[in-house]
Amino acid sequence: MTEARHHYLLHGLTVDSDVALAEDAPGDGGSASDEAPLRLARGADRRVPSSLPLDAFEVARVEAGDRTLCVVGRSADGWGIRYPGLLEVVLDADAEHAVAHVDPGAPEGFAPVLLSAGVLAFVLTIRGHLVLHASCVEIDGRAVALVADSGGGKSTLAALLCAGGARLVSDDITRVDPDGPDAVTVFRGSREIRLRPHGPDVMELLASHPQRVTVDDRAAIAVAVTTSATVPLAHVVLPVLRDDLTVPTLEALGAEQAVLTLLGKLRAGGIRDGRFLEAHFGALADLVERVPVSRLHLPWTRPFDRASIDAYVDVIHSLC
Repeated sequence: MTEARHHYLLHGLTVDSDVALAEDAPGDGGSASDEAPLRLARGADRRVPSSLPLDAFEVARVEAGDRTLCVVGRSADGWGIRYPGLLEVVLDADAEHAVAHVDPGAPEGFAPVLLSAGVLAFVLTIRGHLVLHASCVEIDGRAVALVADSGGGKSTLAALLCAGGARLVSDDITRVDPDGPDAVTVFRGSREIRLRPHGPDVMELLASHPQRVTVDDRAAIAVAVTTSATVPLAHVVLPVLRDDLTVPTLEALGAEQAVLTLLGKLRAGGIRDGRFLEAHFGALADLVERVPVSRLHLPWTRPFDRASIDAYVDVIHSLC
């Protein structure tokens, strides 16, 4: 394997890579992780199908209609993560060494985005970590995780909170680890928030922050970022965005309801392997014993303004 040219610290994992990751992937900044680094090499380009090798056991599959978006398999030699027509990553059994093969037909620039997001989420999951589909912000040294499906508003809410003084911990992916008998830690993982196309109100409220257009036509906004590699987690929030409310309403979830709800909000989606599901169930049960989980019903009316931001910051601050 050739010497790595790029060094990152993403979600508590050191990545030494021959491949440049997404532009918002934070460099290691001289920091180090206690666990084994992920060493990523660039392999030869090759076609990436939606099927797995015959000797592989299917662990996860993500589909949209009749289209396979991602499939993950395990064999005696290790793991394979395939994004048909885009990218395949082959991992050793310990998920410490990886080789990335880009499909010749893949659009330029998609592989780094997939490597920094979906692939890394699966690597962390394979290594036994709990990874939620969540954006996460820090207020006064404590974090709130905003958990939602794609399109559920978590990144937009995180961006508006950052416009009101919060700091970004991570966007779209949040690694959650126990820290002692009572505490839980989340890990820094992004330097930008990526938003789907929005109306002018959102972009104007964030106009003071540097912005760029990503390869998948999203707006990447460089908001203020936490200065800590890890932040204590104060609350897990499932935003419910409503246009019929005038004031926020908090609905605390019981332990069983919280576990079952969060089990459907894992960032490494489509898991079909019972052993992974059992491990996640146990990790979530531990999480909800240590950290409150609530649905937060929020007034969500356009256009957003400074009063909207202040109201969102106030309610999130109260959960810290």
